[in-house]
Amino acid sequence: GFARSVSRGWLRVGYRRRYLSLGGGGVIGMDCAFARIEDRVQRDEGKRGIKDFILPGELKRAAQSLAKANHVVIITGFPCCMDHEQPQETDGPPGAVAIGRACTRLGKTACIVTDTVNYPVLKAAAEDTHIECIHFPPGSKWGAAEREKLEKLINSADHVVAIERAGPGIDGRYYTMRAKDMTHLVAPLERVVLGAMQKGIDTTGIGDGGNEVGMGKVRQKVIASSVPDGERIACTVSTTHLLTCSVSNWGGYALAAAMGLASSSSSSSLASSSS
Repeated sequence: GFARSVSRGWLRVGYRRRYLSLGGGGVIGMDCAFARIEDRVQRDEGKRGIKDFILPGELKRAAQSLAKANHVVIITGFPCCMDHEQPQETDGPPGAVAIGRACTRLGKTACIVTDTVNYPVLKAAAEDTHIECIHFPPGSKWGAAEREKLEKLINSADHVVAIERAGPGIDGRYYTMRAKDMTHLVAPLERVVLGAMQKGIDTTGIGDGGNEVGMGKVRQKVIASSVPDGERIACTVSTTHLLTCSVSNWGGYALAAAMGLASSSSSSSLASSSS
């Protein structure tokens, strides 16, 4: 049968086969494949010191959890370019769309959620994918309608992914890596993660600096690291799984590929147990 694949230049994953084919032409086993993908996006090319924040094996655990999910809510958005007319950086939306497309190709439903100010960029990235994109205004403009909309999102999800998503610091405000306050642009979408975790739903965070949703899992390591103003900007919100990478988009591509591997593995296990 047709083997669907995710291709990002340096890897190709067969969704229905227990292998990973790398750019050099070699073929490796499933467990090694997860480790190789994870390693490839955690080499710290930007010299940010992310090695201190890496939790080995999280990619595989996140992908295996997502393989069991039916409806995935993905949150993204980091309006840190405040001097520009469009403040959304390029990191985040492409990775979110990659995860969303992996979900739909694996028979799941997915939606991507962001801030109103970031919505045009997300909508452009998701063009022609048929993935639903939703936006919320800044927290200062929230009322009953926004809270009800948020609750519906939480109730619809059986896994939440936060990729390059602005997370609150210890004072509840949102900061760029240069410790500039961008709270006036940010919707408190970490509440989707917090609400899901209260219901026992798995969550995954993807980040590359320490101020993203999910990084609360390694907050003390961020504070103790060389990240400037770490105590102020470090996110306080944890996720079940945390993928720290050189670039968050790369983490999104890696998770999309790993989902294919995990789904292939789950299908093989189910077939074996049924035979």
